Parts: sequence; structure tokens; C-alpha cells
Amino acid sequence: MARENRDVRPFQDLGEVQTWLEDNLVLEVLDDDGRPVTSVEAGGTARLDPRTLATCRHRLVASTDAGTDDVLRSARTFAKALGLDDGLKGLPLVVLASSPFLRFTDELRRTSLDDVESFRDGVDLLPGGSPRPRSLSLPHNGTIVDVLVVLGRELEPKVGLPHRLGTWLARVRFTLANPSEGIGFNPIPLTPERRTELGLPRQTATYAAVSEYQPDVMAATMLDDFVDFYVDVELLARLSARPREAQSALVQTQLFLGAVEFTVLQFQRVEDREDLAFADVDDKLLGKVVRIVSDENARDLQRWFEVLKSDPSMFLAHVEHAVGYRKRLDDALSSAVGSST
Repeated sequence: MARENRDVRPFQDLGEVQTWLEDNLVLEVLDDDGRPVTSVEAGGTARLDPRTLATCRHRLVASTDAGTDDVLRSARTFAKALGLDDGLKGLPLVVLASSPFLRFTDELRRTSLDDVESFRDGVDLLPGGSPRPRSLSLPHNGTIVDVLVVLGRELEPKVGLPHRLGTWLARVRFTLANPSEGIGFNPIPLTPERRTELGLPRQTATYAAVSEYQPDVMAATMLDDFVDFYVDVELLARLSARPREAQSALVQTQLFLGAVEFTVLQFQRVEDREDLAFADVDDKLLGKVVRIVSDENARDLQRWFEVLKSDPSMFLAHVEHAVGYRKRLDDALSSAVGSST
């Protein structure tokens, strides 16, 4: 079994629970018809095509022969040492899903630690009829699923013991990655000084330029290699202050789309691009851009590369679809209407 990297903690934690989670818990990935796609061990990574990432179901399953009596007994002893009069109810087990790109985090499940037995039968993280959270709807940079046991309330400090609400005491992570993970997109703050240097008017919010670092779109491996994408410094500060709001999600998605569009349009200037095959860009930035919209198989990758070469507007329309742009727009408009009533 894979092993998590253990943090050096300044206090005691649930070491036996940590080991049990690492050795026995698996994240199963199912398609939207409930058929198995793949499974991921604790600490592991599965690479999925964008469509599967945006539509798949998730189920946590524990080994059926994994005993829990000793583990829960040690956890109860620890709870007593902490002074938790409600026992394991004060040590909730929480499942979180997060987007590494837009930094959304959604709580998928919260239960008492002594409910860990239920994982033997499998626990659906998206029960039938449940709305799909944002962190599981963004296909362009994957999803991280964390299973944590946390301290359920603030306690009086004791030497060698945790006391802060939310402190995790055991944790395992499962990563579902897009094949284009590592596309790299970090906007550059557009400060007043840089605005003057670039000769930009005051109301310009974004500006893209070919990077001096790697001006060849065919050689670049990440967006940050090829595109200097400037964003107004005050706008960036607002996005950082409210990363989970719907309007922030919309703007961040628009910025990503802007950088991809710039790359696609620059590619149209490449001479003899009609003679290129996907294999020529497979491990480059352009290959990662194609993977935003395609399935992870040679035929589909080549098909979408042909669209990129011949019909960039159509290609960009499908990029919008793949990153859920319309949903981001609907969410932002709904939020704006709700806040004004």
C-alpha cells in the first residue's frame, strides 16, 4: 500500500487511525452509469480524461477484512485524554474535495469516527440526486479528495495534545489528475509601474504578451513559459481575498480562458502547422491544451489537434465547455441577483 508523507507534529495524533486509513482505504472512480473506471490507493494518483473528471462518481471503500476494534479503542483512549466527554463524536471524520487550480474546497461528508465501519460496504460521496459541487466540476486541473479525522471543537491547551478546532489528527489523500496537469498558469500583477512600462491605459484589466523566457509556442511546456499574462493588481487582491465566491470563480475561469486563447491564436502563426501531428506536441504546452478537450487516447487527441489547427474558434468553444464556463457564468449571475434582493 502507498504511504502518506507524515508531517512532524508538535503533539500526539491518531497514529493507529492514520495507519488504518493508509492500509485499507481506496477511492473508487465510477462513470455516470456506475461502472468502474479506476481505483486509487491512499497517497496515489489516477489520471483521467477531462470528461470523466467532470462527470465521474466517487466511492470510498475499505478492505472487508480490515478490523476496526483495536483502532477505535485507541481512538477512544485518545479522546478521553483530550477531555472529550462525547468520545468519538468529538473526532469527526470529514471528506473534502478541492480544486488545486481554483482553490475551491467542498465538504462531501462528515460523520463520527466510529462510523468508519460503514466504509467496508462502500460510501458514495455523491449520493443519487445530490448536486455536483464545484470542486468536482472543474476538469482542467483535477480534484484532490482528502479524508481527515479532525478535532471537533476548541479545547483547553494541554502539553503535547492538540487543542485547536479543526486540527487534523489523521489524513489520507487521493488525487484525480487531468493528463494536462502542470499546464501552469500564474498571472503577473499589473502594477501602476508595469502599466506605464507596457504603455497600457488605466482601464486595462488584463494583458497578454509572448514571454521572453520561451517565445516559441512549439517548444513551451507550460503556459507560464510562453505567456506573460498580466492582471490588474487590485483585481488579483480581490480574487485572493474571496477565492470561493461565484464571481471570483467566474473571473478566474475567464483569466485561464484568456491565456489559453492567446496560446491558440499564437499557434495559428506557426508555418506549416498543417503538416504537424499530435505526436509533435504531445509533451509540450500545445499537447496539454489539446488534452483540455479530448479523451486520453491517440485517435481523439489527433482529432482535436486537427480542430486546433483548422478551426481555432470551434476549439476554443469546446475549451469553454470543458472548463464549465457557462456554469461559472450562471453561478455568478445568480449570486449577483441574490445579493441585490
